[in-house]
Amino acid sequence: MFGVGVQAAKGYYDFDWMVYGEDLFIRWLPKYVLYILLTVFVAGLTANRYATHWITILFLLFSLILHETDVIEQNRLNFMFSPGTKMNTDMNGNGLFTLAHGWYMLYWFSLAVSLCLVGLWLWQRGTLTPLGKRLAHLKKQVSPVTLVLFVGGLLGFGFCGQRIYQAVNVDNHFQTNEEARTEAALYEKTYSSYRYSPQPTISRFNLQLDFYPAERNVSYTTQLHVQNRTLLPMDTLHVEWMDFSALRSLSVNGKPLSLLRQDTTLRHALYRLPRPLLPNDSLIVTAVGTLQHTGYTNGDPQPELTFNGSFLPSGILPYFGYDPRRELKENQYRPDYGLAKLTHRLPAPTDQRASQQLFASTQALRPDYILTISTTDGQRIVAPGKLEKEWQQQGRRYYRFRSEQPTAFSFHLLSARYAVKKATDRIAGKPVAIELYYHPGHPYNTSHLLTTARQALDTLSRWLGPYPYTTLRIAERPRYDEELFAEDNVLVLPENHGWIATYVHPVIWITCTLSLRDSSPSSLCSRPTSAERRAIHSLLDPFRTIWPCVSLSKHTVPKRFSTI
Repeated sequence: MFGVGVQAAKGYYDFDWMVYGEDLFIRWLPKYVLYILLTVFVAGLTANRYATHWITILFLLFSLILHETDVIEQNRLNFMFSPGTKMNTDMNGNGLFTLAHGWYMLYWFSLAVSLCLVGLWLWQRGTLTPLGKRLAHLKKQVSPVTLVLFVGGLLGFGFCGQRIYQAVNVDNHFQTNEEARTEAALYEKTYSSYRYSPQPTISRFNLQLDFYPAERNVSYTTQLHVQNRTLLPMDTLHVEWMDFSALRSLSVNGKPLSLLRQDTTLRHALYRLPRPLLPNDSLIVTAVGTLQHTGYTNGDPQPELTFNGSFLPSGILPYFGYDPRRELKENQYRPDYGLAKLTHRLPAPTDQRASQQLFASTQALRPDYILTISTTDGQRIVAPGKLEKEWQQQGRRYYRFRSEQPTAFSFHLLSARYAVKKATDRIAGKPVAIELYYHPGHPYNTSHLLTTARQALDTLSRWLGPYPYTTLRIAERPRYDEELFAEDNVLVLPENHGWIATYVHPVIWITCTLSLRDSSPSSLCSRPTSAERRAIHSLLDPFRTIWPCVSLSKHTVPKRFSTI
């Protein structure tokens, strides 16, 4: 109630009593009860209230420290802990952690009941008796009912532990930090010899993909138009795939490729092409695959495929060649695995192969694409490109997007129960549609976001040239991290970035650097004109009471750049 009072005092009245109740009575109250049961056990052992206080407090303190420092990485090994404590989102609720929390609480309660019974059996009665004597008379304190409860608790603890291990460690591939480093080192040692093996480049692609959010499943078929842009012929194809995904088939012109070798542990396969692909030649590779999440994890929310707010990356498609992103990056550990330390994070300037690739993706330069995406009837799709068609069929929604111009091969597809707000404005003489896709419970700043987007497009069009797309989409996603994404004509912001923030003023960052009174202007900036100074003044006036040191005497604005 104190927290609700603080919210009301700050002007927030959209109280979500269901979320408050679930968090307090379902997530936290059981943990308080668990700790009470543990305290009974410790009190039974020590027969000393002060020792009990110190032991239980230190136990909790060290449990938290070991958890935060990743000394104990698995929740099933740390008493009272369960996954998803900070993973509740407005869009996806507790997601997969609702099931996880239930299993973990049953797991820990089974153990806690058994421990509590031991504490009651050893409880100090009458005059002070040493622990040894109380253990000697333990049988006298055990009744058939408590014995059955004790054995049942241990059996339940073992059963739940096995189910949790299966779900987390086996089905969802949990890895400790050391196991993840070992796998990265093994991948690098095994396949780095193929780093410069000639592999095809994607020139355009078609993707047909179906979301099944309730089952956390995705199925897709893609036609990848690839070209040999190297000087050597290609007769084999190195293919990798995303974790939790399966590559059902890979074919060229309707004929399946011959599988030479497949490493399911490191997700790497080698296929033989039906004929060598000569320099500058092209072919179409058809891939059919799925992505399936089941059960629950130790803490990974698996944001790429959720019940509401899926954020699926382009990595769902097959990856051709050796993937340097999977190497062991931490230099402090590389010598332990027999690997030389990295001298640089980016390719060397003399790397001719890297100079022919985009930083955004080594798989393609700037391909064209057609995306045909479907999802359940209650959800909408957000994707890059121009929306050509939207229709409903057999209880599902279908969308077809087409690229407006060649673009970097890096994108995300979103599926969620969105509310939509649209506006159209003329930017640099042409109409541009601005679309907001947001959680229905977050309408607070949508008008301000539209206004700010309109002003930003107008300003940037004057500085950098006309906006190259007919539509700007801004979409919300669950707040599982703080990352922001800008891909083609799509901007993706997590829930806590702008959607639920207190609105102050739609400030547009039109300065290259916000210098303080005695700072020197950036070499990339120029002095503002009188009109620009007045515009900046109008934006900064509301903030002078907050930052009185802000001055325009040293402010600079960006020089006008030509489009790269």
